[in-house]
Amino acid sequence: MPAPHAWPDPPERMPTHAEKKLLRYTPEQSNGPVTIYLAAVTSIERPAEQVLLLVTDTASHRLLAREFADKDALTNLESAIWAALRAGGADQHRLAEMQARRRAAEAIAARPTLATRSLLVLLGIVAVIEVAWPAFGNVARLIQLGGNTPVLIREGQVWRLLSAAFLHVNILHFVFNATALWAFGIVLERLIGSRRLVTVFVLSAVGGNLLSFCFGRHGVSVGASSAIFGLMGALLVIQLRFARHVPASFR
Repeated sequence: MPAPHAWPDPPERMPTHAEKKLLRYTPEQSNGPVTIYLAAVTSIERPAEQVLLLVTDTASHRLLAREFADKDALTNLESAIWAALRAGGADQHRLAEMQARRRAAEAIAARPTLATRSLLVLLGIVAVIEVAWPAFGNVARLIQLGGNTPVLIREGQVWRLLSAAFLHVNILHFVFNATALWAFGIVLERLIGSRRLVTVFVLSAVGGNLLSFCFGRHGVSVGASSAIFGLMGALLVIQLRFARHVPASFR
């Protein structure tokens, strides 16, 4: 005997007039169209000229300009969404909050990232010196350049707690840390500013090397890993404690 047809459960409530206004599109690498009820949208952001980010209570939808034939499609679509929300009777307070979030996202995205770029340049200069000397893999030369060496720190060379963060064991070590600094530093600097980013970087680098000095072996340690972990930790704290104040494009 054939199994009975499985009917879908009835909705808990009928959609309101505003919720019936929707956006349906088919993104790249998708099995089918995506439907977004405009009344469920909580944030509309443009993290980049070629990106439109629509955030709802349950998901984030990133619309890319290359998915549309018209080069002005995202701008026109955003204007149409705002118009539909106003015409659909959306709460004015909610609209004001959404517009405030959009302005905040634009302001954060426009902040300079000079500190991150300067740190990357400094890491690059030191890496060039290590290649030219060469110092990669050479313990004696890494010590001469400022590696974290407990014996010398005990003699008063405390500057090594910071200088060691700009040295690396090999080119792969440098590339990994430089990539991580770019990925996390750019975002964090836009959220907290250049001075705070440098403060987090320096304190994390010194703190990590201090732990290595206290509990490590009597060798030499180098690398920006502790500083990178500090940036990651700062981002995690912001996401956990201040998520409501962080634009969706930076989460």
